[in-house]
Amino acid sequence: MSTDLLRRGHFVFESGHHGDTWLDLDLLISDPRQARAEADRLAAILRYHPADAVVGPLDGGAFLAQWVAAALGLRFGYATRELVDGAPRYALPASIDLRGARVVVVDDAINLGSATEATVQALTEAGAHPVALASVFVCAPSGPAVGPRLGLPQVWLTEIHTRTWPAESCPTCVG
Repeated sequence: MSTDLLRRGHFVFESGHHGDTWLDLDLLISDPRQARAEADRLAAILRYHPADAVVGPLDGGAFLAQWVAAALGLRFGYATRELVDGAPRYALPASIDLRGARVVVVDDAINLGSATEATVQALTEAGAHPVALASVFVCAPSGPAVGPRLGLPQVWLTEIHTRTWPAESCPTCVG
């Protein structure tokens, strides 16, 4: 895995939180050989979770989820981010019917878990049954807690230690 994708500094995340670590995941997803290799590694672990489909949030997670689905010989789906009453929310496209399906949610990285949790919620609302979470990266200490918080098994390939803060508590911005 390339170390070029890891940067340290001050960053603002989609969730509005601030943090000291940024993963340039486009470097992973834009390299098909690397994306496939990481997806194959995840698929080898996920074979033990009975599933009918693999779904990822439509950003890097969906691209990786498609590789994992192919490696497992399962259906693939994605959740799109939209604004509902000014708040971000994820939903499955109407053409992707996963009612009753057992689904593994795959994301490229799980930091605070907002996209992953929103994808699980979208699946549940669509009548699917999430059975596990998986990612190439998990950012500790928050990332490993997402699966247990949702009552789902969670697997990852690489753990990275990071620090995150609500925007109003960010030491870089407040200080």
